[in-house]
Amino acid sequence: MKDPHPQIWPELCEMIGVGVQIDATTASNRIYLLRSALEVDAPSCIKEIALKAIAGCIATYTCEATARMVYSEIDNNRMKTNALLKLFEEYVTDTDDKLCTAAVSGICRMLNQGLHMFPSALCCCLLRYFDQACPPRAYAKLKNFFDLYPTSDE
Repeated sequence: MKDPHPQIWPELCEMIGVGVQIDATTASNRIYLLRSALEVDAPSCIKEIALKAIAGCIATYTCEATARMVYSEIDNNRMKTNALLKLFEEYVTDTDDKLCTAAVSGICRMLNQGLHMFPSALCCCLLRYFDQACPPRAYAKLKNFFDLYPTSDE
């Protein structure tokens, strides 16, 4: 069966993602393309690359700086950060293992920065962790993340 999307699309998203992580000017000028890939009815492989690239941007520039770039049309910085969180939270419940894992990775990066605690994101991850339908790779990522915290037995 032939792949339904042009082969250049994943490579293009990946190139934009790399550029966004390397250069702040490129990031502020091009990150909207990654957001657009998530907002249209794109194949899951494209959405996965876009989520990973935005998560990489969070690791490079912080959650707040990335939110300012992704949601430049929103005036309030707190609302920008909340919109970015919701973007990742939306995909945490996805049945596609790669998409769910990319979203979980992004949320874990936000939480690992330690600058802020995002209770809604943490709740999403906890709910997904205990969900029997959690895809295997996403579950492994969540397990690694939650293993960093002490258990009630310790």
